[in-house]
Amino acid sequence: MISIVFVGFMSLQPAEVVTPQTKEFLGEMLISVILIMAMTCSFLMAWIYRSILSPIETLKKATQNIRDGNLDFEVEIEDNDEIGELCADFEEMRLRLKESTEEKVSFDSSVEDNFTLYLLSAQDPESDFAKQRPKKGTTIWNIKMGDECDAINLPEEYKEF
Repeated sequence: MISIVFVGFMSLQPAEVVTPQTKEFLGEMLISVILIMAMTCSFLMAWIYRSILSPIETLKKATQNIRDGNLDFEVEIEDNDEIGELCADFEEMRLRLKESTEEKVSFDSSVEDNFTLYLLSAQDPESDFAKQRPKKGTTIWNIKMGDECDAINLPEEYKEF
């Protein structure tokens, strides 16, 4: 567009009317326009980088944290655009995954505690558990007291009820 204006301006005037000052002015104007366009392109590239690549880099780091088992971080949501919504959804997923993991750890701990209590109370003949033991020879006895202990490799003192 600038070259069209420049050529159009030059075509309107005869060659002998164009002075060296006019040529110098047009040259400086052309250089100024090129510099302004280069600065505008640089600004637009920086804006695109910040608005697209920076949140994607944040999501990449968050993915690596989750891959490594770290759920104790927060995904920062910078914008309300599509990428910002993606970051918000990712943060919600991380929170649900963390909650689910904490519930699993709590459940596993509870099961382990209950199993230990079960084994210890089974050895005390005066405990309520011992009084409610199934009779030898029944199917329940075989399941609860039989080969199950060998299958889970318990120490010898827990195998005898």
